[in-house]
Amino acid sequence: CARFTPSSPVGEFKLFSNRYRVAVPGETVRAEAWVKTSAGATLSAMRVGLAFYDKARVQVGGFVSGNNYATAQTNYVQSLIETVVPAGTAFYREYVQAAGVVGLVYADDVFT
Repeated sequence: CARFTPSSPVGEFKLFSNRYRVAVPGETVRAEAWVKTSAGATLSAMRVGLAFYDKARVQVGGFVSGNNYATAQTNYVQSLIETVVPAGTAFYREYVQAAGVVGLVYADDVFT
């Protein structure tokens, strides 16, 4: 389990995996995480997502996010994304994102 206390003034962060995974354009990839907040927390987003990169590890396109939780969740809930790898992609990484957080965010079992 990882516990995150957002350090920016507006309580936002994206925590990326440090591992680039090999991707094949046209294949389906999936990422998931179990996330929760501290009691009484407020937030506008808490979710898992994927970012895609070319051979030079330059990001291809935008971020693709899983289902979002915009209210406090004191029990673990699953955030999941399943998508097709875009053309020009050689690698991908998963991330956990939280935004507008006042309180704590926890993430567990983040994997692809």
